[in-house]
Amino acid sequence: MAAWLVARPERAVFILLASFLLPITQILGSAVLVLLVLSRGPGRAAVLAVFGFGALLALALVSKVPVSQVFQVVLTIWLPGMVLALLLQRMRSLTLLLQTTVLAAMVVIVGLYVVLGDPAAYWYAMLEDFAGVWQEAGLQQEADLFVQLLPYAPQMTGIFVSIGWLLHVVALLAGYAAYISLPGQSDGFGRFSDLNFGRVLALVLALASIVAMVTASIWVQNVAFVLFVIFWLQGLALLHWLRRAGRLPTVVLAGVYVLTVLLGPLLVTAVGVMGYTDAWFNYRPRIDKK
Repeated sequence: MAAWLVARPERAVFILLASFLLPITQILGSAVLVLLVLSRGPGRAAVLAVFGFGALLALALVSKVPVSQVFQVVLTIWLPGMVLALLLQRMRSLTLLLQTTVLAAMVVIVGLYVVLGDPAAYWYAMLEDFAGVWQEAGLQQEADLFVQLLPYAPQMTGIFVSIGWLLHVVALLAGYAAYISLPGQSDGFGRFSDLNFGRVLALVLALASIVAMVTASIWVQNVAFVLFVIFWLQGLALLHWLRRAGRLPTVVLAGVYVLTVLLGPLLVTAVGVMGYTDAWFNYRPRIDKK
């Protein structure tokens, strides 16, 4: 698929259009742009993104799609993907880039508290508004879903930042994986399976968790939550390394992804603990030695 797309980059415009039509696949557009930036250069990727943007505007004008939604996707999904790909080319290190994105996520949390003052009140009002809209539309089940989320309003800042961070990182990793799968390319910027966020971030998570338990500070809880999601990603990287090393069957790795959807927090916690302890003890060379 990557070779087919890179052979005729103008095909990317159709992929961008198709991914826009289904909200759950919009992040695919970011992955495609990451692939094009790495394989064809930022100039060519930017031109194709502009053509895609124009096609989306034309689609919005002849349909009921809001123009604001087009700008939202371009600015919050496509543009970050291209920026991350450019930074990867400059830094030449996947691990260093992902560590940098962690710092950016921390800045976003602080920024939300500075701008909103009390993000919990903001999320509470937003959830109530969404519940009211669905209720007026006669969709009581959907309205009840937002009502059930109201007690989690204080934690919504951490959830919002972690989901946003994870979506952009997954798009970057997907585009990078497609790039290194091309004939003649190599994983010169590093491999996802070797990802290690390091002991500094592990120490920050430990301190944040202790402070959150002692003081019950909501903003520290949000920081700790985001950092734990980050180490969950490192746990997944370790599982990919075990598969690559022939010590974990592919079917087991696939099962982890499937069960993550089914079991949710339980398996996420287990993989997150694995990634967190890996940051301290670095399991890979220990396993290699054995």
